[in-house]
Amino acid sequence: MKKLFTLLMAVCFAATVSAQINDGAESYTTFTVNPTGTWTWVDVDQSPTYGITVGTTPVVFENSGAPMSAIVFDPSATVPAIIASAHSGTKFFAFFASTTPPNNDWMISPRLLSAGTFSFWAKSHSNAWGLERFKVLTSTTDNQTASFTAITTGSYVTVDTAWTQFTYTIPASAKYVAIQCVSNDAFIFCVDDVQYTGTVAVEETVVETSVYPNPASDFVTLSAIENINKVEVFNLVGQLVFSSTPDNNKVMVSVNNLPNGVYVARIHTATGVSNQKFNVVK
Repeated sequence: MKKLFTLLMAVCFAATVSAQINDGAESYTTFTVNPTGTWTWVDVDQSPTYGITVGTTPVVFENSGAPMSAIVFDPSATVPAIIASAHSGTKFFAFFASTTPPNNDWMISPRLLSAGTFSFWAKSHSNAWGLERFKVLTSTTDNQTASFTAITTGSYVTVDTAWTQFTYTIPASAKYVAIQCVSNDAFIFCVDDVQYTGTVAVEETVVETSVYPNPASDFVTLSAIENINKVEVFNLVGQLVFSSTPDNNKVMVSVNNLPNGVYVARIHTATGVSNQKFNVVK
């Protein structure tokens, strides 16, 4: 069988694609504040944040105390490591308490293209200073914070110290959905495994990647000019058939168990995303 090599040349433009959201924070660089990628982060309060101490020992990690909406937090990577865990993987989005409370920190979705279900897992890191508080809001116009209306009831929702899933139905009229942290002098509002089952429009910087052999019968190799943070492979009806977070510039994907057909590999790096199409022929 002739092996074809498909190369997407390096480009420096943004492309709009439709996708679902399934974000567990693993693809972002640890301790990055308001990480570039899927979400728009808005730190309305602009306040410095509290750090962490264990007894009298300060816990050291990059960007500790910085003003932020949220930080990509890996409790195993702090010095010393702290006792905490993500809902899945090792990382989660952490909204630290503002030193001038209350918090007013936003995590806003890309533009929604359809109705869908918005869900996420959340918890309070501690209840020593009270439970964390949040709202879920939608906008039918733009992603400016003043355009959002809460779909949660009451002034806010409190979240316990155990990971809990929250799920909301988003109508077709909504153009954006957001989580707003409104905690008042608490500690850390933890968010993980955020999903949207409808479709969203994502502006992406395309990066140089390759896929070979194409067509493939046993495996395909996906490579990039920089480290690959995450790989997802979808069939043509949008079902996820493979996912990996390799942190390497080359990934081998077995296709032995995949039916013949066309597949799309979605390759994430620190600077952008590439979609590569390949065929499985046995």
